[in-house]
Amino acid sequence: YYRIAWTSQPDRKTLPVKGETTVWVADNATTELGYRHGGLEIIVDKDTFRAGQKAPVMIVAPTNDRYVLFSMEADDLYSYQLVHLTGTVKLLQLDIEEKHVPNVFLKGVMVSDHQIYSDVKQVVVPPVKNFLNVSVTLDRQQYQPREQGLLTVTARNHEGKPVSAEVAVGLVDEAVYYIQKDLAPDPRQFFYGQKRAQRIRTLSSFQMKRLAKLKKRKDGSLGRGVSGGKGDYGALDSLEGDVQYKARAAKSLSANAPMAQSEMVAEEAFADDKAGLLKREMKEQRPAPGQEEPAVQVRSDFRSTILWKPNIKTGKDGKATVKVKFADSLTQWRATARAVSRTNQFGIATTKVRTQNPLIVRLQAPRFFVVGDQLTLSAILNNNTDEEMIVHPTLNAQGLTVVGHIDRTGKPVKGEIGPTKVPAHGERRIDWLVSVTQAGQAKIRVSAKSSKYGDAMEKGFIVHEHGIEKFLSASGTMRGDEVTVLLNIPKKRNKDSTRLSVQVTPSLAVTMLDALPYLIDYPYGCTEQTLSRFLPAVIVSKTLMDQGLQPEAIRNKVFGGIETQHTGKTHPKGKKNIAELDAMVRAGLDRLYDFQHRDGGWGWWKKGDSDHFMTAYVLWGLSLARQSGVEVNRSVLKRAARFLNKELVEAEEQHDLQAWMLHALSAHHATAKLKKIEKFQKKAFQNLWKHKGRLNAYTRSLLALAAHHYGFKKQARTLIENLENGVILDDQPDTSIIQRGSKPSQKSVMATAHWGEDGIFYRWSNGGVEATAFALRALLTIDPKNKLVEPVMNWLIKNRRGANWSNTRDTAIVVLAMNQYLKTSGELKGGIEYELQVNGHTITTQKVKDVLRAPSRFAIDAKWIKDGVNTIRLIRKSGEGPLYFAANATFFSLEEPITAAGNEIFVRRQYYKLVGRPTLLKGYIYDKVPLNDGETVTSGERIETLLTLEAKNHYEYLVFEDLKPAGLEAVQIKSGEPVYARELKQSAVQRNFRTSLNPVLPGVTPAGNRTSSRIVPAPSPASSDYTGRSRWVYQELRDRKVVLFIDHLPQGVWEIRYTLRAEVPGRFHALPVLGHAMYIPEIRANGAEIRIQVRENKD
Repeated sequence: YYRIAWTSQPDRKTLPVKGETTVWVADNATTELGYRHGGLEIIVDKDTFRAGQKAPVMIVAPTNDRYVLFSMEADDLYSYQLVHLTGTVKLLQLDIEEKHVPNVFLKGVMVSDHQIYSDVKQVVVPPVKNFLNVSVTLDRQQYQPREQGLLTVTARNHEGKPVSAEVAVGLVDEAVYYIQKDLAPDPRQFFYGQKRAQRIRTLSSFQMKRLAKLKKRKDGSLGRGVSGGKGDYGALDSLEGDVQYKARAAKSLSANAPMAQSEMVAEEAFADDKAGLLKREMKEQRPAPGQEEPAVQVRSDFRSTILWKPNIKTGKDGKATVKVKFADSLTQWRATARAVSRTNQFGIATTKVRTQNPLIVRLQAPRFFVVGDQLTLSAILNNNTDEEMIVHPTLNAQGLTVVGHIDRTGKPVKGEIGPTKVPAHGERRIDWLVSVTQAGQAKIRVSAKSSKYGDAMEKGFIVHEHGIEKFLSASGTMRGDEVTVLLNIPKKRNKDSTRLSVQVTPSLAVTMLDALPYLIDYPYGCTEQTLSRFLPAVIVSKTLMDQGLQPEAIRNKVFGGIETQHTGKTHPKGKKNIAELDAMVRAGLDRLYDFQHRDGGWGWWKKGDSDHFMTAYVLWGLSLARQSGVEVNRSVLKRAARFLNKELVEAEEQHDLQAWMLHALSAHHATAKLKKIEKFQKKAFQNLWKHKGRLNAYTRSLLALAAHHYGFKKQARTLIENLENGVILDDQPDTSIIQRGSKPSQKSVMATAHWGEDGIFYRWSNGGVEATAFALRALLTIDPKNKLVEPVMNWLIKNRRGANWSNTRDTAIVVLAMNQYLKTSGELKGGIEYELQVNGHTITTQKVKDVLRAPSRFAIDAKWIKDGVNTIRLIRKSGEGPLYFAANATFFSLEEPITAAGNEIFVRRQYYKLVGRPTLLKGYIYDKVPLNDGETVTSGERIETLLTLEAKNHYEYLVFEDLKPAGLEAVQIKSGEPVYARELKQSAVQRNFRTSLNPVLPGVTPAGNRTSSRIVPAPSPASSDYTGRSRWVYQELRDRKVVLFIDHLPQGVWEIRYTLRAEVPGRFHALPVLGHAMYIPEIRANGAEIRIQVRENKD
C-alpha cells in the first residue's frame, strides 16, 4: 500500500498546507500488503456503486490464518459467506444487484485471540434506473417584456435514451422563492430518498457469558483465588470483563443501532448538470427612421406566475416544447420541470431566464392608500446600457392629487420635471408628493423616455375611506320606575350606514331554555351523559308548571340565547317540545338502574369499578328528579347512599371528593326527609368545616348547600360570607382598564361576578362555569336577596357558547342553577308594561304577556337619531320585576382621530421605535421608544407593535385585524409564523395602565366619550409581570392589515407583539385595530387611531 502526502507553504509567513491519503494496490491473489490496522477492517474502493457493477472490497486482519463471517445486509440478510484469510488481506469482488438499492451494509465479524472484532461499511446504490435526466431550456437567456419565448423540456433515462414522460412545468418570478420555498420536493428524493436502516444484528456467546479459570484456594474450595495476582486467573483472565470490540469507523455489535430513517441518499446521486446563466451584452437600440422619440410600452402585467402546465407530454424523442409570453415584470424567472414516466421514473430540472430593458422605470408606492394620507411616490430609473442616458420622467396619478415633484431641498415643486442624467449601469430616483383625497380606485403610471429608449409601468391601487364600522353598546337593568342611557354617536359618520336598535326582555335567564335541545338531542352515552340528558328538562318543566305555565308554551321557540341564523346548527333536529319527556325520562332511568353496580355505586359505564364522583352525581340528580315529582326507585337511592356513606370517611384528606359526596348525600337526606343525620355524614361535615379555610369556591359552595340541607343555618351563612370575600367582581364591565377615560361606566350596567377557575378533582371538573353555577345555587338557596345573585347570573349567561356551555355536565348544572334563579326571582310572572323613548320620541309601548319569548327588538327610525348624545329612556307603566335592555348602534365612523370603543372585549395598540445602540457587554441592543400619535419615525427603522387585549369573560374564536399605516410593512414575510398572546398579572396591569377615570357626567354617562388620558404600557415588561399562561395565535399578513386569530382567550389582559418596518416617507393614518367574536356579533371592539409621519432616511 502507498501513503500519498502533500505539503506546501507559499511563504514563511503562512502556515503549511498538508494533506494525505492511502492507496491500496491488490488483486485476488494478494495476501500481504504490510498494512496493519490492529483489528478487523473493511476497505471499500468507493462509497457509491450502481446495480450491475462489481465492488472491490478488501478485508484486513491483524494476523494471518483467520476466518471472517462476511455479510451484505440492511433490513434483511441478503448474503453471507465465511472468508478464509491465509494472509492478512483478502480482496473480494462483490456483485451489486437491484436488491441492494438504495443502500447496503457490508459487515465482517472475526474471532481472534479470545476477542471478537467487527467492522461495518455502508455502500450507497442509487436507484438510477428510476431517475430521469430532465433538462429545461429556453431559446434565449434574456427577453424583453411581452416577448414570446420557446421553452423546451427533454427527458432521458440513465442510459441517455429518450423517454416519453409526463411533465409539469412552471415559470415563476424567482423573487417568490425568497418568501416561500417550493413546497413540492425533488420527486426522486421523495420516492427514493430514504436509506434503509441496518436492522440485522449479529450476536455471539461473548455477549452472554464470561469465561475465567477457577483455581483451588488454600481452604480447598474452587474460586478465582485471592485478589491482586494476575496469575490467579490463568491464561484466560483476559476474557474477564466486557468483551472488547476493536473496530474502526463502526459501532460495536452490542450497540448496533439502526440508522435514522430520514437520512437521505448521498447527494451526489441526485446532482444535476445545470447550465450556467450567460449574460448577454445589450445591443444598442436606435429609433426607427422618421421617429423623433422611442415608442413607450406601458407595463401593467405583473403576474408572478406566467406559466403553469401540469400535463405536458414528451414525444418519442423525449422532447416537448411550450410557447410562453413573458409578463411586464423586469425580473429573473425560474422555470421548473418535474417529470414522471409510466415505469416509475422521476426527474426534476430548473433553469433561469431574465426579462430586461435598456431603460427601466420602477414605481415605488405602498400597497394601498387611505384618505387623508400624504406621501412620497418614487420612480427608480435604471440605465442598463454602457452610456450615460438623459431621461425625461413623468408621473400620472388618477384618483390621487399630485402636489408636485420634490426638489433637492425636499420641497414640492409644481410643474413637470426636466430631463435628468442617469449614469451607465446606474440608477436615479425621482420623487413626487401626492395627497389622498377620495376613496375608490387609483391608477398610477410612471414613464421615462430617452432619445433611444422608453419605458413605463402602470399599477392600480385601492384607496380606502378614512373610517371604520363602529359599534357602540349600552346595556343594563331597570328595577325602578325608569332608566336612561346615552349613546354618543359622532357627527362625522356616514349617515346612511347608521343603525340603532333597542332590545328589551323581562328575563335573561329564560334564554337558558335554548340549551334544552342540545341536551335532549345528545345521544345516549355514559352514565353522566344519560343523567345530564333528561334531568334539566324535567326540572324546568316542573318550574314552568309551578308558575302556571304549560311546557307546551315553549314549543317551536328560540329564546334569544342564539342567533336565529345559527339555529340549524345549534338545534340540529329542530326545536324541541319538552312536554314530550315521559318516554325519555323512563328510558333514562331504566338505563341508570341497569348501570348501577352491586355495591350501589355507578361507574362511567356499566362495566368497571364504581366511581365516587359519578355515584354522587347520579344520587344528587335522582334526588332532584324525585323532588320535582319524578317517581324514582327508592331502593336505588338507598343503595347509592349506603355506598357513599362507606366511602365518605375514607376521603378525609381529599376535601374536594368528600365535599362532592357529602353534597349529594345531603340532597338525598333533604329529599327523603330523613330526621337523623348519619354519623359518617356528620363526621365528614365536621372535618370539612374544620378545614374550610382550605376549600376553594367550588367545594365551599357544596359545603354551604350541605349545611343548609342538614339545617346548619349558622354555618351556611358563614360559608356564604366566605364566598362573598373570594368573588371576582366587575362592577364596570362596560369599561376597560387599558382604555381608562375613553368610556366611563353607565350607572345602569349589570355587574358580573364569578369565582375564577376553581374546580374539583382534575378528571371531573375544569372549574369556572361549574364553580360559579354551584355558588349561584348556594346563594339562591341560603340568601336569595344577596347582591351577588344578579351579577353571577349575568356572568353565566355571558359565558355561554351558542346554545350551551362547554359540555353536557356544565350545561346541565348551569341550567339547573338558572332554573332555580327563575323560581326565586319571580321573572316568570310577567305583567310589566313599559314605554321606550329615544330623544324624547315614543318608539313603542309594550305590555309583557308572554315571558317565554325572545327579547323584543326595536329598530329606531333614522329620523330620530341625532348627531352627538342620543337619550334612550325606558319607563315603567305598570307591573313589578326587572326589565333588561341593550341599546346597540352601528355606523361607519369618519372621525379623526377615531376613538376607542368596545363591548366585552377591548383592544389597545402602542407602537415602539426600536432604536439601536452599541454597548460594551451586550453588544448591539435596541431600546424601545414610544411612538405616539403625531410623532415621527425614519424610513428603515423597525417598529414593535404591542397589542393589549382585555377580555371581560372567557371567549372563543376571536379575530383581531390590525389596520397598518400605508407606509409600514410587516418584517415577517410569511403568514403562519409563531405568535403568542401572553397574559399579564393584575399587578402589572395596574402599574402599566394606572390613571384616574374622567369625571362621570351628570346623570348617565354616554358611551364613546372621546376624552382620554395618555397611557403608555411598559415597553419591555419583566418576565415576572406575566402569569405564565400563553395562547397560540395564528397570524395572516395581508396588504392592508395583520390578522390575528385566537381560538380561545380566557378572561384577563393579554399582550401580542410583532414587528413592522417604516418604508415609504409621508404622513399616514394607522386606522384602529378591529376585534370581534366570529360567532357572537355583539362582542366587538376597536382601538384608537394613531397618526404617524415617516421621514426619509438621508443616510
